[in-house]
Parts: sequence; C-alpha cells; structure tokens
Amino acid sequence: MILIKGSRKKYISAIEKTNFNNAGYLRSLAKNYIFQHRFKKALEVKTNAEYNGEKLQQIQYILIDIHLELGNLEK
Repeated sequence: MILIKGSRKKYISAIEKTNFNNAGYLRSLAKNYIFQHRFKKALEVKTNAEYNGEKLQQIQYILIDIHLELGNLEK
C-alpha cells in the first residue's frame, strides 16, 4: 500500500505540472484510487480525463467499472 500512496503523490504532481491536460496521468491516478477502493475519487478523476478527450474508449471502459462498483447501474 505504501507504493500505491507514493505513486499517487507523483501522479498528482505530474498532473499539476501539465495543468490537467494529460489524460494518461489522470487515468493512472484513477486506477491508483481504484486499487485503494476509493471509487468516488476515481470517478472524479476519470470525469476530468474524459473532459480532456484523449483516448476516450479506454476512459469509458474504466468508467464502466467505477459505476458498477458504486452501484450506478443506469450509467
């Protein structure tokens, strides 16, 4: 778990340096939150990545998983 928390800080730093314009960093951070079972936080990050518009299909697959975990079956 320490490795996951340490990488989270690095992703956040990289995201801030790129002014939230790198969907890859956002996806990685969301996956990190998923590993920690922090699905609401992952959804927030994924929504930002979706807004960015980069590699939408990959983002949508992960959004499906997040919504299933949160019980948002209609989404």
